[in-house]
Amino acid sequence: KDMRLPRGMTDAAIWKSLEQRGILKHRADAMERTCVCLKTTTAIYDLEDPQVLEEIKACYFNGALLLYDRDYDDKDGLTAYRLMFVTIMQELFRHAFESRDAFATVMRHRCPPFEAGEIQAPPALAHAGMVIRGIVDRAQRFG
Repeated sequence: KDMRLPRGMTDAAIWKSLEQRGILKHRADAMERTCVCLKTTTAIYDLEDPQVLEEIKACYFNGALLLYDRDYDDKDGLTAYRLMFVTIMQELFRHAFESRDAFATVMRHRCPPFEAGEIQAPPALAHAGMVIRGIVDRAQRFG
């Protein structure tokens, strides 16, 4: 009961912030039919800053090194958190109905060479990773 979000909370603030920082650019509003007589609008965004994809690729690569290379030196101590971000993002794309495996497809197209591998949450954040994976699985079941 204490974990419930306030009513009327949407993700509009996140998209507006990304647009103000120059990461995304609002391109258009698309009409989408949800039922026979109901229509909703969906905002379509373009990635304005391609450097973001290069940073995500670097996080993915460094996270894989952190997981599988015993001699990897994490200089700033933030690689585990970056790996957690990429793991969550990849998990969300895996479970999305509209964009199954779109993360790997976009990264292969925009940041070659790229090949998505099996990454998971870093050992220090394994419990948080399991909780997030459970939330995503449950959300997918409810559609």
